[in-house]
Amino acid sequence: MLHGKLVALRALEKEDGEHIKEWLSDSDLIHAMGGRPIPIASVDPDKLAEMFRLRDGRVLAIVGKDRSLIGVLGVGNVHEFNRSASIIILIAERGEWNRGYGTDALRAAARFAFEELNLNSVEALIPTFNERALHVFQKAGFQIEGTLRERFFARGRYWDLVSLSALRGTWPGQDTTARATVAEPVTTAAPVEDLAPVGSTA
Repeated sequence: MLHGKLVALRALEKEDGEHIKEWLSDSDLIHAMGGRPIPIASVDPDKLAEMFRLRDGRVLAIVGKDRSLIGVLGVGNVHEFNRSASIIILIAERGEWNRGYGTDALRAAARFAFEELNLNSVEALIPTFNERALHVFQKAGFQIEGTLRERFFARGRYWDLVSLSALRGTWPGQDTTARATVAEPVTTAAPVEDLAPVGSTA
């Protein structure tokens, strides 16, 4: 389990599937992530990473201090030679927004990526309309690298994507999160083609 100051990240459990299925059917939540909701009969936590198109990925549950599930965070698309990876995050329980949970989860995940996975960089693509996520990533120490113009089509128009990253050598959040311990990885399997989140809502 990875421990932050406000939240913990743990391996997904089978019981989490119903919550996640409900979240993935919420068009507003998935739109904010840069994805497209589709009807899903059931969610197998072991297959969630590939549903999010995170190659070699692991998706972790974000839980509050009371151990309740409030969202998910994924790290994947690991490039071993470049020591880079992509990250996505979803704080799905709206009652838990604006409490710092997304920032805390990202800091814990970045520490895990740099210290345990020995990565040099972690990156994310955020639709420009998701100002909440852009703020959360920057608060967690990610820096804007640039804009990919009109790379995401949703709700009848094209949107720009903002590229953000954190680098191991310059990441400022190293001393702001409690030390992490390694979480159990989640294996990946069967893709769901229309669900392809590129960023986050936190």
